[in-house]
Amino acid sequence: MSLKLIHLLKGFKNFLLCKYYTLTGKLSYPDTIIPKPKFINPINLDTLVRENNFILTRRVDKPIHDIYDQEMDLLRSSTFNNSDVPGMSLNMLGGKFIPEYNKFKTKAKGSEYWTSQYVWLCEYIKDYEIIEHSFTNIYFQSEDLHKLDIPFTREINRDSKRLYVSLNIDPTTVGDKYKDNGQLFLKHCPTNLNYWHAEIALTDIDEKELNRNKLNNSQKTATTYVIDHILSVCCSISETQNINQIEVTHYKFN
Repeated sequence: MSLKLIHLLKGFKNFLLCKYYTLTGKLSYPDTIIPKPKFINPINLDTLVRENNFILTRRVDKPIHDIYDQEMDLLRSSTFNNSDVPGMSLNMLGGKFIPEYNKFKTKAKGSEYWTSQYVWLCEYIKDYEIIEHSFTNIYFQSEDLHKLDIPFTREINRDSKRLYVSLNIDPTTVGDKYKDNGQLFLKHCPTNLNYWHAEIALTDIDEKELNRNKLNNSQKTATTYVIDHILSVCCSISETQNINQIEVTHYKFN
């Protein structure tokens, strides 16, 4: 049996089972955001941000009055912790994802990164849940989160000097600290149940991505800067902003 025929049969089986699970209340997940083999993995976000400046959204599991200062028109810095910044999940708008889908929380194999294989939704009915408690959708413009220099502050000590020597960099001293820059940027990281999933990445001066579970003191100062000066300032809680549509050529092979 040819591979094409196998996929056709599996697709038909998936269609029938999804219909059955939907009618019996076992499935309510939007199949429109499921990745397909003809989709590009990953999307070139350098090009997309430059040409489109699309919008991203994220669910915060708190009511709006707990996270947003209406008078200052700012997201409260206390909304996020330092460890939330590296790998922060976001959803790209302008394709098939809409803000209402933030209520779906994927888990287990549904949250695993997609490897460009066929995804049969009928096999994932236990890999998501619907959030029923109060939450708030927040929004960012992609250009506010992509390819930004982020200041790092380091103690003047042996470890810092060793780092600069290994990178062949002459350190800049400001007061009693070393100062240098890392970079904040967006990555398209589709999962098995959400093609439109993206993440925030933050690299140190050595261009290695920060690990949220192993942040040193200088990395904590950088993530604090991201929270206070970027996430809090650039966030919006409005759904009425114009959402630029993502052209099919950015995510689908010809």
